[in-house]
Amino acid sequence: MRWAIVTGSSTGIGEAIVLRLLQEKVNVIAGIRKPEDAEKLKEKAQNYSAQLVTVELDVTSDEQIPAAFEKTRELLAGEGLWALVNNAGIVVAGPVETLSRDDWRRQFEVNFFWYDRNESGVPSPSPAGSCFSGWRCASHHARQLYRWARAATDDFRLYMQ
Repeated sequence: MRWAIVTGSSTGIGEAIVLRLLQEKVNVIAGIRKPEDAEKLKEKAQNYSAQLVTVELDVTSDEQIPAAFEKTRELLAGEGLWALVNNAGIVVAGPVETLSRDDWRRQFEVNFFWYDRNESGVPSPSPAGSCFSGWRCASHHARQLYRWARAATDDFRLYMQ
């Protein structure tokens, strides 16, 4: 029996990923932020034979992350996790120079640092499973974003001379 965790499952891409995994007969633990979103997702998933379990999971919450992963361990009962899809994320839009430190912090809290909050350890996918996003991807993208921003700034300076 395969199990996947999907963060950011309330709407959009996360919801679509959950429904597709269920269609492929993968049991899903869906991280949602609000109980009413859980009910909507369960309603959309009622025709699938795979199991859907929703857990309240705000990836910026020091309490909810360990609780969600403890629930995951209970459900897996020693079986391996097949996939972890870190879909939760936000974009704080605007020109880089106009964003406040709080804007940057919030974006990184949601998109990058949530793994660090889980003191009990994020369940790792089994060797046959997959992990989408995570520290390596997040840090790679953060470095790439910095490089692009730096290159764009340098190009703009050359253009303005």
